[in-house]
Amino acid sequence: MDEKVQAVLDAYHARMREEEKDSPDKPGWLDRVLLPVGPETGRLINIVARRLETPTMLELGTSYGYSGIWLGDAARASGGRLITIELQDYKSAYAREMSAKAGLAEFVDFKVGDAVEAINALPASAWLAFTGIAATNGVTIWISAGSGPTTSMPSTAISSAIC
Repeated sequence: MDEKVQAVLDAYHARMREEEKDSPDKPGWLDRVLLPVGPETGRLINIVARRLETPTMLELGTSYGYSGIWLGDAARASGGRLITIELQDYKSAYAREMSAKAGLAEFVDFKVGDAVEAINALPASAWLAFTGIAATNGVTIWISAGSGPTTSMPSTAISSAIC
């Protein structure tokens, strides 16, 4: 991992530590905080994605872009692309800015809008699809060598695979 990517991840990690002090009971909390997959899961999705040959990766729920840094780094390393979709434009804008700071912007396509509509407009196959939507309930990764998702791995399996 290069210095720019590491610096951006360090900034996210600092933000995560600050957000731990914030109360989920405050109005708007869910929209303000990262709800990240965390560094261990980030490393895992980076390793999995790097193993694919020129993958097209799809991320549903960009949020503030933490997992997109891990996937964007893998896209650059493997000659692939990340397509990331977020409903909220302000979150996508933040993620785009962080991706640029990490030197990954040319490997990531940011889309804003309804995920179902955006998916229907994409080419028929994606090699790796990652959803961080409702990350508090787990992370789902689908790995596909064809035109659709074939394997679902819940966050508990991901966490177990790291230990």
